[in-house]
Amino acid sequence: MAMSIEKLKREHRNMLAVLVLAEMELAHLEREPAADQALLRQALDYLRHYFDQVHHPHEDLIFAYVDARRCQAHKAIMSHAAGHEAIYELGDMLDRWLDNSYPGDGPPPAEFGAVCRRYLQLQRDSLNTEEEVIFPLAEQCLTASDWQAIAADHRVKESSSDGERITLRYGALYQFLMVSR
Repeated sequence: MAMSIEKLKREHRNMLAVLVLAEMELAHLEREPAADQALLRQALDYLRHYFDQVHHPHEDLIFAYVDARRCQAHKAIMSHAAGHEAIYELGDMLDRWLDNSYPGDGPPPAEFGAVCRRYLQLQRDSLNTEEEVIFPLAEQCLTASDWQAIAADHRVKESSSDGERITLRYGALYQFLMVSR
């Protein structure tokens, strides 16, 4: 049981470090529009792709088990799911802008900054809700057999190449965060 939640909490600590970095880089970019966007781009890419493709499926599986148990969590989980949808929509918009595929020459700097700040705040709010509300509910109401089923589910199992793929894709971001601590 604790292993799934502890793994997600470790990932949340990493996410928080990336959120802080992204906020700092966004503030720097707003002060100096000609500044290099590489670190901000990689931080946003990590939040968008690692968390959407690896982290959130694991959470969603746990949340489905909690919801199925109806242990005072249904309303919190439904509200949280709506928050995830808003994160995905803003993330898609940021992806289009950062890929320079958004119509025109990209967003006006103020608009990009506002959307980026909103996206980062929604990510932070989601993380806090999970840590303060949903994870404790999961720890209270899920049974040992629920945790065994979650652990056995193919969506949670990581392949041995996942760690290597993540290291290659986000190695520069990881190095920056390690140096800045």
